[in-house]
Amino acid sequence: MSNPNKNYARKPDEISIRALLLKAWEYFLFVLKRWYLIGILTTSLGILQYRKISKVKPTYPANVQLSVLPHKIEKEFKTLIQIYTRLLNSKMLMRELLLEKIDSIPTDSLLINRYLQVYYDHKPEDLDPDIPIGFLFEHDTIPDFTLQESKVFKLILDKVSTPVGGHADGFVSFGIDEKLGVIAISTSTPDPELSLIIIDFLLGKTIERIDRNTLFSPQVAYEEMAAETDSLADNYRRLYYDLNKSRDTYERYLKQPDSLISEPYRKSMHNKILKLEVEAEINKTGYLASLEQLKGAKIDMDNETVLMQLIDKTLPPIDYYKPSAKMAAVKGGIGGFALALFLIVSFKLFKDVLREVDEDGDQEEKESEKKEETPPVVWYRQIWLKLRGLVTRPISFVRAKLAEIKLPRLRKGKDSED
Repeated sequence: MSNPNKNYARKPDEISIRALLLKAWEYFLFVLKRWYLIGILTTSLGILQYRKISKVKPTYPANVQLSVLPHKIEKEFKTLIQIYTRLLNSKMLMRELLLEKIDSIPTDSLLINRYLQVYYDHKPEDLDPDIPIGFLFEHDTIPDFTLQESKVFKLILDKVSTPVGGHADGFVSFGIDEKLGVIAISTSTPDPELSLIIIDFLLGKTIERIDRNTLFSPQVAYEEMAAETDSLADNYRRLYYDLNKSRDTYERYLKQPDSLISEPYRKSMHNKILKLEVEAEINKTGYLASLEQLKGAKIDMDNETVLMQLIDKTLPPIDYYKPSAKMAAVKGGIGGFALALFLIVSFKLFKDVLREVDEDGDQEEKESEKKEETPPVVWYRQIWLKLRGLVTRPISFVRAKLAEIKLPRLRKGKDSED
């Protein structure tokens, strides 16, 4: 069984808490020594944001919130809300908005002309550069537009129906809450009256579009049934009038003396009255049956009708909106501080990585040089020993043989000397 108190050697890649704290202190001192960089970036971005926001002109936002609930809470409720919002958030509605006629002096004009005039007066920089200054529409229908009017109309339509981020205004946006069934419509323009006109128009068109697209089939059936019921009612009234008229004529005829009454004519009048009574009764029965069917169609249409309730709507006078320049300066300073801190820490981290890479490279280079130097020495020495052995062995053998040959001669010379 292993000992739980056994101390294992720390791996080279691990770091102790002490080393971590020392490294954090080292980074803190490195950042602190470069406080001037942080101050420069923080101040610069704060001033830039302050000057940018201080130049933004005020706008007048307006919004409306509408609750859309069907009588029958179905599983497809979210889908219905999405369909309603998709119908509203279409360029067809924006076309109707721009071509709407509004009351103005001296004559009624298009809303798009009022829109252009407001931006000419307050924010000409927010309009597309391709729109000539002072341009207004002369025609009120798209087929009658000139080439210039069609181009300007497309530019304004894209601006109104395409929300732009930042502080741009002049567009319409639709929000949706699928769970609660709330549709929110909002807009913002430099003129409070124009904002209210756009919101009022969109509210009416929203209710109209939801009714029309929700009750299409039930409403068609109801209208057909209502037309048939009205026709039966008219026939019944006509027959009932003829019946009463014939009865009055027949009663006046019977009051005459018997000598003036013709029996064949009396019988024909009587038969006519009976015939009219039968036709009137048949039409009455059909009318009452159609009326009951009409009531049933009305109930079905009411079951399909969505329940729309106005939750909130901007009322005059509208308070203008302008972003706070001081808050923008604070946010810009925070952003500059974060950017400076990121750059300094990144620079320090980059330097540390390069130093560690250089140290590891030098150590590996030394180890590789040592390994490269040792094998060649051993290799050359072994070769030298082998070559020397191959050369010295024959020489030693020859010397030994020569020594054996010279020794007798030396001995003979020594004997003769003696």
